[in-house]
Amino acid sequence: MNRAPLAAINITPLVDVLLILVVTLVLTLPMLVKAMPVSMPQSKLDGAPRLQRSLVVSLDAQKRLTLHGELASIDAIKHRIVKGQTTVELAVDGAVRYADLAATVDALRDAEPAEINLLTR
Repeated sequence: MNRAPLAAINITPLVDVLLILVVTLVLTLPMLVKAMPVSMPQSKLDGAPRLQRSLVVSLDAQKRLTLHGELASIDAIKHRIVKGQTTVELAVDGAVRYADLAATVDALRDAEPAEINLLTR
């Protein structure tokens, strides 16, 4: 009986050694990580700050303005704005021309709100 030499490598010991190395690395890595000490500032705020006054204004394709879902004139909206304290959230229909949007924003700026935000969907 003539046997040919077997040229296969047994990889079981190699896999065993690699698994031991991985387990050792996983167990020792958390001990090697050093945390940077950070002194956080103290605050009396409870969560994120909230806006005290906010008006939701919508402008539709027919140039009609609504304030919180009810029809309103630009003057009525401007009277509700407290100078420097009110945020105006402006929702604009996609069919509104840019010139009409710019005119509305300019009219709202006359009342000097804290911010004018354009809402998107």
